[in-house]
Amino acid sequence: DKARGNVTLNTFDKNVVGAVIENRGAGLVEIADSNITNSPWVGVICGSSGPTGIIHTNLWNISTPTSGCSMLSMLMSADPRYATGALGAHYLDPAASPLVDAGSIGASSVFPTGNRTTDPSGVNPDVGVIDIGFHYPL
Repeated sequence: DKARGNVTLNTFDKNVVGAVIENRGAGLVEIADSNITNSPWVGVICGSSGPTGIIHTNLWNISTPTSGCSMLSMLMSADPRYATGALGAHYLDPAASPLVDAGSIGASSVFPTGNRTTDPSGVNPDVGVIDIGFHYPL
C-alpha cells in the first residue's frame, strides 16, 4: 500500500532550514498550502527514496527555496504581511497579504465549523478559498 503524508496549513518562520521532509516509502509526501519565510539557508530540504512535493506554498525571503524535492507546483514568493493578534505574530493582514484566499482548497473542506482564522481580529473565520499558512483558533 502506498501511504501518503501531508504537512498542510503551516507557517515556518525564521528557522535555519524552513522545513525538512523525508519519504522512505512509495507514497507521496508533500507540503501544501503552507508559508515558509525568513530562512537564511534553505526553505525546504527533501531527502527521500520516494516522491516528495511542495504545492501551493509560499517561500519568501529564503536564500535557497528548495533542495532535493522531486515535485514542485504552484509556488509563490511573496511577503506574507504578517500581523500580530491575540494568539501570536503570524496572522495575515487581511487587506494586504497575498496569502489570503490563495490556497488550493475551500476552507469549509478543512474547517467545516468555521472555527479557524488568519485574521488578527480573531473573529472572522476563514471562508471561501483557504488562506495559506497557519490558522489560529477563534
